[in-house]
Amino acid sequence: MTLRQEGYTERAIEEKTGVKKSTINRIYKHTIQRSTELQVSVDDPRCYQSRQRPGRPIYPSHKEAERIFEYTVSTLENRRKTAMQLIQELDVKGTKPGKLLSESKFKQIMYDRGYGRKDNVWEQEHIIKD
Repeated sequence: MTLRQEGYTERAIEEKTGVKKSTINRIYKHTIQRSTELQVSVDDPRCYQSRQRPGRPIYPSHKEAERIFEYTVSTLENRRKTAMQLIQELDVKGTKPGKLLSESKFKQIMYDRGYGRKDNVWEQEHIIKD
């Protein structure tokens, strides 16, 4: 904001910094908006912080992933089932309406918790750390 406050045009700032005019303008508008929302000067560092955005929800949720994992490892019978059998049994919904969770997403849940498929059974992998 300093160059803008000193009276430099967007073109002059672009030439001086190499930052595109559209980016300069977007940052300027964002800073003015944040200073108005927060009722502070544009020099306040809070004007330059990104706002929290909801973004794409994590899917499945941590709670749902934990439920999938706990069910899978709860019995030897469950540990012998394939990813697709478990997904269908648990009726885990995917990101698209009417679709079940993908097999790769299911496997990632298991791998993240240190489990892998060995001899057609979900087993905890023994990882040797240096």
